[in-house]
Parts: sequence; C-alpha cells; structure tokens
Amino acid sequence: MTASLQLRALTAADAEAVHALYVATRMPEMAHYPLGEAERAQFLRLQSLAQQAHHARHYPGAALDAVLLDGRLIGRLCVWRQPGEIRLMDIRLLPECCGAGWGTQLLAALIAEAARSGARLTLHAAVASRARAWYRRLGFVEGVDDGATVFMSLAAPPRGPAR
Repeated sequence: MTASLQLRALTAADAEAVHALYVATRMPEMAHYPLGEAERAQFLRLQSLAQQAHHARHYPGAALDAVLLDGRLIGRLCVWRQPGEIRLMDIRLLPECCGAGWGTQLLAALIAEAARSGARLTLHAAVASRARAWYRRLGFVEGVDDGATVFMSLAAPPRGPAR
C-alpha cells in the first residue's frame, strides 16, 4: 500500500499540532540563540501566533489546510487565491517528512492550478531559507528582496512555436 497525501481545512482542534509543527521546523535555527528552553518555547509560541495574526490580517479568506499523510498531520499549507494570483503563504512539513517529495507534490498541484486558471503563482521566501533553491528548481524567479524576504513568482511557461 502506498502512502497518500490529503488536504483538509485546519480546525481549532489542530492548534497544538500546528504549533508543534511550527516549533519542529524552527528549532534548528533557534539553536543559534542563547536562550533557555522555556525562553525558546515562549519565543516560538509568540512567533507562531504572530504568523497566524499576519496571515489573518493580510490574507483574508486564505485556505489554511492540514497536510495529512495516511491520516496523520505532517504539515500545513496556506494559500491565498485572488483573481489573477495564487499566493503560497506557507508550506511547512515536519522535518522527518522532508526530502520524500511531499512538498514537491503539493507545489506541483499549485503550479498546475495556476496554469489551468491563468493565475500568477507567487510567494515570499525568507532570505536565509534553503527553500529558495528548491523554488528556483521548480521554476520560480526571484524579484524584490527587502532584506528579510524575497518575492518570487513562477516564471511564465515557455510558449509553443508560433503558428
């Protein structure tokens, strides 16, 4: 039996699992800061809440989905759809699930959706994020760099020969 990904809307019942996901994905960078365990936990709780508030304020009506692998929450996908644009706000997978192609599968579905709808697929990536190289491999090009994040958009698909 092969594993399969599913998406479902996040619910209030997912709050702790989503926070644990956030902590798991941020912990490697937190190792560089001289904080105690309690301070680190409090900082990450505040960062997680701040991210949620930012998404709610700037991306009203966005799809906030749990990524499930055989029914187990392994990630989160946040996408804001507007006429002419699909914005990937956040794609986050548990570290032990990275490298297996799940993120690429999720992003490929968004790329296909953008192609079908004619919408531009965009995102912001942290300047220091290793994901920038992954996005470039999938066809994204970098735009404005504000020092903290880089705006990226999917390059237009190549056009066929003129008729």
